[in-house]
Amino acid sequence: MAGEWSEHQDAATGKSYYSNKLTKETTWERPQALVKADWLELKDPDSGKSYYHNKFTNETCWQRPAILAKDDWAEHTDPKTNKAFYFNKLTQETTWERPAVLARDDWAEHKDPATGKIFYSNKLTGETSWDRPIVLAREDWVKHTDPKTNKTFYVNQRTQETTWDKPSVLEKDEWVEYKDPATGQMYFCNKVTRETTWEKPAVLAKDDWSEHKDPTSGKTYYCNRLTKQTCWERPAVLAKCDWVEYSDAATGKTWYYNKHTEETSWEKPAVLRNVDASEHTPAPQFPEKPARPKEAEINKPSSQPEVQSAPQAVPVKSK
Repeated sequence: MAGEWSEHQDAATGKSYYSNKLTKETTWERPQALVKADWLELKDPDSGKSYYHNKFTNETCWQRPAILAKDDWAEHTDPKTNKAFYFNKLTQETTWERPAVLARDDWAEHKDPATGKIFYSNKLTGETSWDRPIVLAREDWVKHTDPKTNKTFYVNQRTQETTWDKPSVLEKDEWVEYKDPATGQMYFCNKVTRETTWEKPAVLAKDDWSEHKDPTSGKTYYCNRLTKQTCWERPAVLAKCDWVEYSDAATGKTWYYNKHTEETSWEKPAVLRNVDASEHTPAPQFPEKPARPKEAEINKPSSQPEVQSAPQAVPVKSK
């Protein structure tokens, strides 16, 4: 509770620290209870939209702050499937997927002492990865509109990279894999377009392939890490992703650019035409969202509060 905490100033350093009158805990960091209380929800008189103001930092934003948004979500168990799902008490939204605002806190960044390389570990699943997890990488990108052309472009806040093309990490994040209850087959659903497909989307499948050089001939070949397939020819899934569609500013006509070969073409490439013409088994239906939990389950408190470890550095209190 915010009322349990009080702010003090350390006489030796002049730095602020906080003490809890009930637990006698002290910390240099502003406690979560106070950080939550710092945010106020206000209404913009011009648009009528809600926005948030932080009375401690003076920050304002339209988006609900993560520290508040986390508390909006609760995990439940679906009685039919016994699967975990999540319910948002503020928006009444339900989802099978762990919300990003919760999932990003599952990951911690570390430095490997042997190589000095950054890696990531997930405290919930125990997974480790050299690659930046999608849930973190997607939040690195911010969408903007170019005032001159009115075109959308993207900026990576972490690397400062800019691109007109939608970053692949955002495209990947749109797809979710499900199991068809009737056949037991895996299929894929796009959360944005609501497209469904039995075939693994190219934006996901391309990561299964890696490029290598044959030491004997010096020729390039490709290897699929899942199927162990190898081939000299560039896989179709990579060839599809090589092409980017653009609109000519002068004529409005569509043209195509190949990122791999730097080829340009007014005509739609054959590898893309083949995708349009191909016939597959009828796509599965988009999965239903889990049912809203009962009122008793919504208001039920968690069985045990999370225990927070004490800070390593404890401030020296002034006498």
